[in-house]
Amino acid sequence: MELRVKEPLIDVPLFKISGVWTAHVVALVFGFAMFGTFVLVPTLLQLPTITGYGFGKSVSEVGLFLLPTVFMMVVLGPVAGNLIRKVGPKPPMLIGALSVTAAFVLPAIAHGELWQIVASGMLTGAGIGMALAVTSNAIIESVPATQTGEAISANTIARTIGRSVGTAIISASEAH
Repeated sequence: MELRVKEPLIDVPLFKISGVWTAHVVALVFGFAMFGTFVLVPTLLQLPTITGYGFGKSVSEVGLFLLPTVFMMVVLGPVAGNLIRKVGPKPPMLIGALSVTAAFVLPAIAHGELWQIVASGMLTGAGIGMALAVTSNAIIESVPATQTGEAISANTIARTIGRSVGTAIISASEAH
C-alpha cells in the first residue's frame, strides 16, 4: 500500500539500503535477545532447587542478578559511541553480535552455577549495549538527512517487534 500513495508514511525503498535493513535486522534480533533474557533468566533463577536446575531465588534476588546485565548495557553504550567515531558502526555491531552469541551459548553448555548465569547476563548486556547503540548511527550514515526520522522510527518498531516476539516465544516455550 505504501508504494502506491503519493506521500507514504514510510518510504519503503529505504528498506533496500544496506545500512538501514542491517540496522533493522540488528534491532529485531537484539530486541528478541534482550527480552528473551529478561524472561528466561528470572525464571531459571526462581525455579526451586529441587528441579535440579533452578536456583530458588526470590524476586528481589533475581533483580540483583539482572543488575550486571543492565550495568554492561549502560557502560558499553557510550563505548560503542566512541568506537563509531573511530571505526564506524560495523565493528561495534559485530562485537555486539559475537557477545550475545556467546551469552546464549554459555548457558546452553553450562548453567549449573550462578556465575555462569551472571557471566551470560554480562555478555548479553555488553552485546546489546554495543549493537543497539550504533543502529541509529548506521541509519544516519545511510539515508538523506530528510529521512533519518522515518528510518530511525522504523528501527524502533523493528526493535519492539523483536521484544514482543522474543517474550512470546520464550514464554510459550517455558509453558511446555
